[in-house]
Amino acid sequence: MHNLIRLFTHEDDNTHLPAGEAQRRSQLRLRLREQAISLFSIPASYRLTIDEYKEPKAGQEAQVTFVWIKPGSEDGIAVELAEDGLLLDYSRDVDKESETEEVRLEAYLHEEEEQGNPPAQKSGASGVSGAHAAGKYQMKAEQFVRLHRPDALARFALLSSRPTREGWSFLYGQQAMGLPLPRTGFRVHLHRSGEVCGFTYYGEQPEPVLPARIAAPDQVRRMIDDTLELELKLCQIGSYYTAQEYGLRLVYEPLQVPRSFPADETELLKEGEARQVKGHAGNGEEQDPEELEELWLSVPQRALTGKTLAYTDERIAAWTGIDPSCYVKLREADMGDRLGMVWRRSDWTAETMGPLRADGGHTETAADGVAEAGKAEEPGKADAGYAELTASAFMRERSESTIKVQVEPATGRLLSLMRFEERSGPLRLTRPECLQLALDLLADIHPGMEPYLQLQEQEENPDSDTEAFSFRIIHRGIALTMEHIRVVVNRTTGLIDHLMSPNLRPEELAAVPSAPAITADQARRIYLEETELLLEWKPDYASDTVPRPYKLFYSLIQRGSGDDIRWIDAMNGARIGSRRLT
Repeated sequence: MHNLIRLFTHEDDNTHLPAGEAQRRSQLRLRLREQAISLFSIPASYRLTIDEYKEPKAGQEAQVTFVWIKPGSEDGIAVELAEDGLLLDYSRDVDKESETEEVRLEAYLHEEEEQGNPPAQKSGASGVSGAHAAGKYQMKAEQFVRLHRPDALARFALLSSRPTREGWSFLYGQQAMGLPLPRTGFRVHLHRSGEVCGFTYYGEQPEPVLPARIAAPDQVRRMIDDTLELELKLCQIGSYYTAQEYGLRLVYEPLQVPRSFPADETELLKEGEARQVKGHAGNGEEQDPEELEELWLSVPQRALTGKTLAYTDERIAAWTGIDPSCYVKLREADMGDRLGMVWRRSDWTAETMGPLRADGGHTETAADGVAEAGKAEEPGKADAGYAELTASAFMRERSESTIKVQVEPATGRLLSLMRFEERSGPLRLTRPECLQLALDLLADIHPGMEPYLQLQEQEENPDSDTEAFSFRIIHRGIALTMEHIRVVVNRTTGLIDHLMSPNLRPEELAAVPSAPAITADQARRIYLEETELLLEWKPDYASDTVPRPYKLFYSLIQRGSGDDIRWIDAMNGARIGSRRLT
């Protein structure tokens, strides 16, 4: 399902259209829907969830988006077609249960190659080399493109191919100065089974304007050297990072250094001057109120009972107001280190959603769509029921008046909550009273964490029905980066409206070394030595023109791997990075 959400970025108001235009759009949708069902073998049991016409953008045709969902699951198929029937976007969730032993072996080979281990050198492997696998998948990718975009392979060159966790990804596009132009051409994703599971067509873009003079790499390096600062932080290193060791780590975080610098020499010099001015600010000058240092307050500590808490549905209900007699669980998803659940009041109805099945979905299936495609619609009813199948209606059906909860799978401990329902009560709690409720909650779900928490000082907002509290996690004066705790309490009900917290325990913090094994100067030297400059084109997001023009940048990447460099491990000096999106 997560692969499908990226299509829901544009919606048009199709109400109050002239009868002729409404009928034209309806006939277009029916024609393209029949084409999509035929081309992509949509199973007859899949439920049509989105059938949406999108107004043409500047220099483009109108588009129609279709999404089908497999009943009783989160898996689906999304297709976006231009008015002329050419494919713009395609996404399909592949059924993991259908994987064979050979496919699972391919998965092993892909994971090894993604981690930089040549698969052919591994004992027990079938001898399939990474190059052979890439060639095999590329043939399947190009077969798909020839069918749906016949002229695309002649217009765009292969820019990159790489293994992914699911299979392989191939990017074709334009170049300028021998460098790829992002968001041109097309991208194809293949599942390790060989099935195409994703396709996006970007098309052609105007050639970029070359800088009058490109700055020398040494100019950028001097600017990095002049501005680089490192700060000691705590960080939870997950599997989505590239690191030697994972878990809660003591790291050096680079400050004041952006991930890219303009390659145009004139712009680079201007940026350097601006950084010097900013660096001198505050020396006897009046500071901007928004840049004043935040004030953090200690949190009252409580005595631990020593009891192991059982996080039952009843205890979660006490904080969230989810009464099992009034709420129904819509879905549940295993998220690895968390279990996600979505609840909604059992008496909820959506007036504009049309008839719903027992599983909460619309009754129309792919088979119904084929039958409907052969029917002529009356002009005055050309878009009758159309509003039911928009992206907005889909998101409303999934989220409106829901409570989304994440718990720790092993214990049921509440970690996250988002309330999307309107709820009010007779209370009018003060900020101190709401703070006490927030602290009670944290004592319940994070027992023993108080010594490591600091509350950000904020003023009461008497006009709001909620009070928000932000807590940072800090140990021996070193703060946890990237994550914090946020609690929002409803002043009228005394319930929690929002909770965001890391899955972290006090014993993990207590086990962190008391001091780094390498100094900040050593970490600084490692950062500078292990950083390379990559010359690349990027869209100029500061521009208001459509399409956005390209600008040339020097991007900072890790030497050898090409990853973004995020931190230096303070215990072993290893680089910690994240995969770059290409």
